[in-house]
Amino acid sequence: MRFFFEKEGFTNNWWNSFQSLTEKDLILTKAIIEKNDFKQIDKNIKNTKIIDVLKHYTISRDQIADLNSELSKLKVKFDKLEKSEKYGVMESIESL
Repeated sequence: MRFFFEKEGFTNNWWNSFQSLTEKDLILTKAIIEKNDFKQIDKNIKNTKIIDVLKHYTISRDQIADLNSELSKLKVKFDKLEKSEKYGVMESIESL
């Protein structure tokens, strides 16, 4: 799963968002992460920079397993691309 998030840019997006936080925002963000409670972030947090970081923590395995979710569809394409690269067939993810 890690490679999916790395290759599709999720990890880089998270890191860039994390790096853009002020020291004050970072303290609040880390406190929320330590509590591991992301259910009310849209209601409780008004700072869009903090929300951009925390939204990465709301992705669940259930979302990826739900074949109707956009994330699941992207994962299926990613898996096909990974398999084709493994066997020497090069395609872009857009063509799948």
